[in-house]
Amino acid sequence: MPRMYNPVIEVPCPLEATEDLAQDVLRALETDPSTDLGSRVAPMLAACTEACDAKGAYKLYNPAICSLPPEYTEPAIKLVGTMVVLHGRTAYEKLDKAKHCALLAATLGIDEEALRAKTVHNADDELVFNACLDAMLQRCANIVGNRITEGAMARDLYTDDLLALGDEGFPQGQTSDILFYTKAEEKLGITLIEDESGTHVEPSRSIVGLIALFDPSKGKKRSCALCHYREFCNIRAIGMTCHGRKRTFKDE
Repeated sequence: MPRMYNPVIEVPCPLEATEDLAQDVLRALETDPSTDLGSRVAPMLAACTEACDAKGAYKLYNPAICSLPPEYTEPAIKLVGTMVVLHGRTAYEKLDKAKHCALLAATLGIDEEALRAKTVHNADDELVFNACLDAMLQRCANIVGNRITEGAMARDLYTDDLLALGDEGFPQGQTSDILFYTKAEEKLGITLIEDESGTHVEPSRSIVGLIALFDPSKGKKRSCALCHYREFCNIRAIGMTCHGRKRTFKDE
């Protein structure tokens, strides 16, 4: 039987200047529509949503614990079928019990500078403009995340929260891998830029990250205390476990 092809899933993210999205912007600005600042939200949000072409993409992979030293001397998860190895405790604790890992990318698909030139005329406009784009990008990421969750639920799986570039514990140096395996440059126009200010993605209003998918029926009940191999376990030797419990790393 041929192997099932696991494609990159593209997700359109239509955004409209709805009341709930406007409320997200107002909360971020800590104001309400009765203020001068708040009164700018509705027209700015309408202009921003009209100009955007928000979309995302994701692909599922199977995570596997990297456990054998000396190559892996820190917590690490390999995504099977790729060259990706996610290093660090955050990624390990997120994925060690996961059935699948969804790599994802999303962008507003907007010419931010051109739109800014048309809509921003003073400092207050700039505040509202940035708050609108931030809220829109978060909504775009939520749409992609919900699509992943819907697919997971159809297979009796559940998902956790998005771990995104910029979050504490996001695996350093993995951004280019995620963009590559989600075909983000081809499908979304997202590229990785290196300049004097560092490494960042373009367009800047983009999200790159991962979501774990779990099987609730596969609870792990192993423990080091009951294992016959604990005294010479390669996994324990580098501060990890095979049973995936949280807070199992010993502080040196």
